[in-house]
Order: sequence, then C-alpha cells, then structure tokens
Amino acid sequence: MNIALYQQRFNEHLQSAKTHCQRSDYVQASEKVWGAISAFTNTQSKTECRSKDQKRTCFVPLLYKHLMKKQELVTEMQRLGFKGSKEIFEAAYDLHVFFYGGINLSDKQLSERILFLIRVLESL
Repeated sequence: MNIALYQQRFNEHLQSAKTHCQRSDYVQASEKVWGAISAFTNTQSKTECRSKDQKRTCFVPLLYKHLMKKQELVTEMQRLGFKGSKEIFEAAYDLHVFFYGGINLSDKQLSERILFLIRVLESL
C-alpha cells in the first residue's frame, strides 16, 4: 500500500472539498469530504480499507482519540447533535450516500456537516 499516494489524495480531496463548499456546491463537496476521510483512513491503516465497515473500524477510534484533545471540536460536535465519533463517521458516510442520490439533506445540514468535517480533517 502506498501511504504517500493516500496522503496526496487526502490533501487533494480536502482542498477540493473546501473549494466546492465555498461555491455552495454541496454535492461535490460532500463526496470530496468522504474521499478525504477514505484516503486519511488508508494513511493510518496497515492494510487498505475498502469497505465502509473497514473504514469505520479504523477511523472511529482515531477520531475519538483526536476529539479528546480538541475541546472546540467536541463543543461543535455537540451543537450539531452528534454524540460521538461513530455518529460523526455515519454523518460523513451520509454525505457519500447523498452524492449518489440515496438520501436527502437540506443545504443547512450539508453546509454544517461539511464545514465541521473539514475542520476535523484539517486538525488531524
């Protein structure tokens, strides 16, 4: 597995998510956030994580440990109604499902989730 490639993808997806979000293109931004999470997960795993379950198994504990060090993210997480890292992961996955038309989310839900997840990813 090529960690450098996944790090490059993470950076590209994160930057693209920010650009699309600034343009209020939440469809593209939502998928780029999921892409950044997927790539980040693979920078932290010994084997490539392909399925949602594999990504959850890797990402949720990393996110939990990180949140314990970032009170401002915990406060924002609570404001958005998330109880923990599992719910944050599921909200990120919902963005991926939204991209494919499998779930409806309002622009407010999208922008709040995307901006929060971008802040989380930038702080990792």
